[in-house]
Amino acid sequence: MFSNPFSSFSRHIRQLYTYSEAIHDTYIDPKLFDSLPAPAQRYFRHVLVENQNYLSSARLIHDGEFRVNPNQKWSKIKGEEYFTVEPPGFVWRGKVPLMSATDLFINKQGNLQIRLFQAIRIINKKDEKINQGELLRWLAEAPWYPTALLPSKNLSWEKINDSECKITLSSEGIDVDARLHINSKGEITKLQAKRFKDDTLNNWTGIYKDYQKVNGMLIPMSCEVSWNLEEGDFSYARFNIKKIEYNISKQF
Repeated sequence: MFSNPFSSFSRHIRQLYTYSEAIHDTYIDPKLFDSLPAPAQRYFRHVLVENQNYLSSARLIHDGEFRVNPNQKWSKIKGEEYFTVEPPGFVWRGKVPLMSATDLFINKQGNLQIRLFQAIRIINKKDEKINQGELLRWLAEAPWYPTALLPSKNLSWEKINDSECKITLSSEGIDVDARLHINSKGEITKLQAKRFKDDTLNNWTGIYKDYQKVNGMLIPMSCEVSWNLEEGDFSYARFNIKKIEYNISKQF
C-alpha cells in the first residue's frame, strides 16, 4: 500500500511536488550520448529504450534489511520513497521494529528524522552536511530513474578509465560527485563517494544488482550500501525493490 493521504509523510510528498517540473513530455535525442565518455554511452544505450522520454518523477516500495551499527543484528525493513528529477528531490520513509525514519531532500534542504514507536522524535538533523548527504543519496539512487543521469547544465560526466566515470551534480550551491563503475554490459554496478557521517567525510559505497526491465528500461532491483571506515567496511542497508512507478500524479 502507498501512503495515507492524511499523514505527515504525505504532506512532505505534496511539498516535494510543489517544486517539481514536468519534463516527461520531452523525448531524448540519442545524439546526446555521442559526447559522453564510452562507459556512460554504454550505460545509456543499454538501459534506455528507443524514443525514451525523460522521467519527471518516481515512487517505489522496497523491503530489505537495516542495522544501525556493525555489532547489531540485521532487522527487517519496509520502505516507501518518492522522487522528483527537476529539481532533484525525494522523500523516504522506512520502518523497522520499534522505530521509523523519514529522510528527505526538498527545495535544496535535507532532513533526517527518526522516531521511536513512530511517535517520539529522537533525531531531527538539518544542516549543510545533511544537505550534502541527501543530495548524494538522490544521485546514488538515480539508477532507479536513469534519465536523471543524462548530462545537463547541472550534471556532467568525466571518464576515468574504460569502465569508470566520475559524475558531478550541482544543485543551487550544493555540489556532490561520485565514481561509477560500469560493466561490459552497460550496467552501473558500484558507486563510490565521500559522504558525511556525523561531522566527518567518509568513504561510502553502493552496490547495484539484479537489473530487470521496468517500463522498457533496465534498473537494478537490489542494492547494498556501506560505510568504508578505518576500522573496516560497515554494510548497513540492503534494499529490494518490490514496486516502482514513473511520472505519477501530484495528487495525494
